[in-house]
Amino acid sequence: MRIALCFYGLVGSKANKDGAGTSLDPTIAYNLNNDNLILNNNKLGHDVDVFIHSWSHEKRDELISLYHPKFHLIEKQIDFPSSKSITYNRDFSEKLSMLVSALKNPCGIFGLLENKKKEAFRAYSRWYSSKKVLELKKEYEQENDFEYDCVMVMRLDVGFYSQLNFSELDMNNFYASNWNISPTKENNRKYDQENHNVGKGFLDFWFISNSKNMNEFARLYENITSYHVCPHRSAYQHTVTFTNQIKYIKYRWLDFEMIRRKEFNAEK
Repeated sequence: MRIALCFYGLVGSKANKDGAGTSLDPTIAYNLNNDNLILNNNKLGHDVDVFIHSWSHEKRDELISLYHPKFHLIEKQIDFPSSKSITYNRDFSEKLSMLVSALKNPCGIFGLLENKKKEAFRAYSRWYSSKKVLELKKEYEQENDFEYDCVMVMRLDVGFYSQLNFSELDMNNFYASNWNISPTKENNRKYDQENHNVGKGFLDFWFISNSKNMNEFARLYENITSYHVCPHRSAYQHTVTFTNQIKYIKYRWLDFEMIRRKEFNAEK
């Protein structure tokens, strides 16, 4: 079985979104993913190739040294001025809530709008990076005249804490994780193994399917203006345009998690 492990986005920070603050050591995620996604599948006789697109250009040499990607593109962050166009791609109830907030606190309108614009920017940046790494995978396939049996696209700031054996999965399906509650101070450290928001959105840390499906998934960026601004929502909205064979596996915190949450107790 030939497997493509496609990493995208930022290496991340210890406490904040957008990579702000003290940067994470990429070795932490690498060690987890190498043990539980790469080496364990190598031992089963499968080849695992890595591809990377990242905005963490200051970590370029480390990422290449750790993962030895077949192809990579590690560049400075793009501005994405067009991201403003999806700022209000929201449900009517969300727009109404924004209006009510603005009426109650006119002085806070600027801050509210800025936060919504940042959310739109993050979505544009996230889906562009996902598209680029899947394009690198496709380019490698074309140059070498073959197609991967299994493709996993995954955030660079996420680590797997349990083993995932790809050969146990049916690649005719599109796999997402269960969207369960993970422990925080805010929820009194509650944790469950349920799948919330089925039929509405995905927990979008990683996805797995065959190469053809992942090529279709990469096209989300081209159609981003047609979907909800929230990546949880847009990931689901786009996926159902090319498959109805969606399966859910693994749980956050137990099987995988953002490094800042699991290792450094970040709240978000």
